[in-house]
Amino acid sequence: MPPRAAGLRCVMAQEIVSACLDVPVAEIVQPQRSLAEICLARHVAMYLAHVIFQVPLASIAPNFGRDRSSIGHAVRRIEDQREDRDFDALLSRLERLATSCAELMPPPAQDLDGDPR
Repeated sequence: MPPRAAGLRCVMAQEIVSACLDVPVAEIVQPQRSLAEICLARHVAMYLAHVIFQVPLASIAPNFGRDRSSIGHAVRRIEDQREDRDFDALLSRLERLATSCAELMPPPAQDLDGDPR
């Protein structure tokens, strides 16, 4: 996925989570360790970017100021937390919203050969 397309999709995930969990985007993307609710919001945004917006882990990392392994860890943590019914219900609502937004976004740019730009 081209960097610009990945960046736009990560921003969309960050904005959705910011609006729904009432955590400012600036706190979601801050490079320092954070309070638990900020960390959870960041992990949910990373999860949505990967699972719903189909952004590769390595492309999510620079958009959150983290490395690829941290993104993978975040996605796994969110998947594990889905065993909690209330959390799963919240995440399902966020996934539906993100899916609706993803449908409105243009596909990643490709050149005439079909290769990403």
